[in-house]
Amino acid sequence: MALLLAFAPEICMGQRIRSLVTGQVDPDSNPLMKWFGEEPLVEALFVPTRPGGLVDTDDIKRFVRIYFPRSYEAVRSYEFILLNSPVMYHLSEKQIAWMYDAVREGAGGLSAPACMSVYPDIHDAWVASKLSLAFPNDCPAVLAAGGPMGKVNFRIIVNRDFPEPVLTPFIPLGIETFVGYKAYLIIPKDGVATLAWQIGSFDSQVPYMVTWDYEKGRTMTIGDSFGLQFWSAYAHGYTQNPYGLDILMNMVLYLTKRKVPSDVMTYHKVRMSFAKFRTRMSLLLTVAEFAEMFGASDSRIEKLISDLEAKFSEAKELYLMQEFQESNELMKSAFDDLGEVENMIIRLKERALMWVHVVEWLVTTATLLVCGVVLWSFMVRKRLYRTVGTTTAI
Repeated sequence: MALLLAFAPEICMGQRIRSLVTGQVDPDSNPLMKWFGEEPLVEALFVPTRPGGLVDTDDIKRFVRIYFPRSYEAVRSYEFILLNSPVMYHLSEKQIAWMYDAVREGAGGLSAPACMSVYPDIHDAWVASKLSLAFPNDCPAVLAAGGPMGKVNFRIIVNRDFPEPVLTPFIPLGIETFVGYKAYLIIPKDGVATLAWQIGSFDSQVPYMVTWDYEKGRTMTIGDSFGLQFWSAYAHGYTQNPYGLDILMNMVLYLTKRKVPSDVMTYHKVRMSFAKFRTRMSLLLTVAEFAEMFGASDSRIEKLISDLEAKFSEAKELYLMQEFQESNELMKSAFDDLGEVENMIIRLKERALMWVHVVEWLVTTATLLVCGVVLWSFMVRKRLYRTVGTTTAI
């Protein structure tokens, strides 16, 4: 259960986006914990405030009491606050006010799915909370229009005129063809910008993703949940969207007023290369340790491995500075070097095992020869054979 509460990757150059994630955050419900665990740019604290999956109501009370930041200064240390279907009455008025003030003072905020629900106690608690004032969805108007839930399936249309490349880089990658499930109604407040509209859930085209600047902060509301099929395979076991984390990270970078990458494929590839590199390095070290068990070692390999780790660290630093193209080029070089080291270790392992096989072959051959000599002596030559004597009858 402790995995539900915090994930703090190693800190490098202080560039990670400290994120407070609350609501439905258990790994059985959505991919947020997995995604932010894979993303080097994010350092996230997870505090469940909605039951489901691995979390029940009694767990929530304990988690909020123990793990939610205990002062406004602690809440303000987070650059980004993600509210994923929270149940607001599990938080105190003071905790809600801390998050509201953090947004007012410059934190980014994201609410999904519109922080609304088909359950009146949940959406009424959100509407009554001070924090809802900082987000661009006009929730009282949504309730007055008949409630938040639309029909089952929808698609989105991206606003080509939005000034930042949050969603537009994904248009050639098919974002407007991905089928979503269970969208919620969004009615924008005055002064709100729309990044995308949804079609299919309601009788007319309605906003799907909206944002605004609220005092010094910036917030956004989206019309569905990260566990549903537009974003991931959690709810239905399939999704058409392989770029869920990339889209979310563009949103996070925009909301925290950082540079939003337009070359999303490079961004995607370099993140995937980090995971691939860690896997191959783990296998490499396992093979190297196996070879050392048989007395095989090479000081050159140790130096090359050290150089690889240094190159990987440098690529991560470039990534954290959002130099994605440079980081990608460095990772390509690291993979070339990694291939050479893998070949060296395999040859070293094969040489060590060759002598093991030679010794085994010599022992087996010697045993065969000894057994053959004994068998020949006793059964063929009958060198020790003696004729049984006879007795004379009395």
